[in-house]
Amino acid sequence: ASTAVVVTRCPPAPPVCPNVSIICPENTELGQVLTFRSTVTGGTSGIAGTYNWTVSAGTIVGGQGTDTIRVDTSAISGGQTLTASLSMGGYTLDCSATCSVSFPVPVECRKFDEYSNISYNDEKARLDNFAIELQNDPAATAYVIVYPGASGRPGAVQQRTTRAVDYLVNSRGISANRIVTLVGPVKDQLLVELWLCPQGARPPTIR
Repeated sequence: ASTAVVVTRCPPAPPVCPNVSIICPENTELGQVLTFRSTVTGGTSGIAGTYNWTVSAGTIVGGQGTDTIRVDTSAISGGQTLTASLSMGGYTLDCSATCSVSFPVPVECRKFDEYSNISYNDEKARLDNFAIELQNDPAATAYVIVYPGASGRPGAVQQRTTRAVDYLVNSRGISANRIVTLVGPVKDQLLVELWLCPQGARPPTIR
């Protein structure tokens, strides 16, 4: 006896995406060049995947087409989020991963007041307001910057610096450890600047 048998090949196994993950950089700061690294494991064998990167902000300055990219963040502002996305080419499926980092709003010093060669009573009134702000923020640092006048007498800068610090410490109760004094370049006339710097802020720039 005999019979007919139909032989068919088994359908190919459905493609499987590899496990794709991205390692985000830590301790991000504005203006840095950040490095994003990826790991790709598993997936359908025999496929040579390609690396396709995109970023939501900043500029990729190196590594496109590889497992690691470098991103310039100089054009990013504080408060923004940067998301790096990796899509593995060569697969019929969407084999991708993302990783995001956030940039805090930078803490900056604030020029609270400035005055020229005014009377001591007027200066005390300015320093009273400055002391109130310092008391409202116990972690802040006070910067007193004195710019000498072109025709000022010798010792004028030291006198004005000592007078301001003495009043803040002895009359207003501000700790001397919280006050930093600086001397700026010569100006047309003596000038005093009062700066309030929250904790973590960079010192003010002398100009």
